[in-house]
Amino acid sequence: MALVPVPGYGAGDLSVEGNLAAHFDRFFLTGHMWRATWDPEGLLSTIPAIAIFALSTLLVKILVRVRVPIGDDRTVVLYSGIYRFLFVPWAGALNGSLAFALANVALWLAVAALLYRRKIFIKV
Repeated sequence: MALVPVPGYGAGDLSVEGNLAAHFDRFFLTGHMWRATWDPEGLLSTIPAIAIFALSTLLVKILVRVRVPIGDDRTVVLYSGIYRFLFVPWAGALNGSLAFALANVALWLAVAALLYRRKIFIKV
């Protein structure tokens, strides 16, 4: 965003109206933005948040399909087992649910940071 020149603003302008994302939105989303000249949830900022949402959804779909044994010929869905056996014992049902959700967000934030640090960008 700092290297690509924006018409009328130049390169490196990171103001809400002069940055590359705002220019991109003005070009493709004219008449469909929050403000006339910029949108805080435009295309360039939303598309990367999609490559993490999709991965987190895929992980949940896998975790709800995998069953693990818990003894006496009983099994539990891995997703609920993680919540029930890792989070509820130390945080309780309500706070365990919050802790499980926060752990999920932290996991995907770490994945995004790792991808960014290694300069791996998934383009759609």
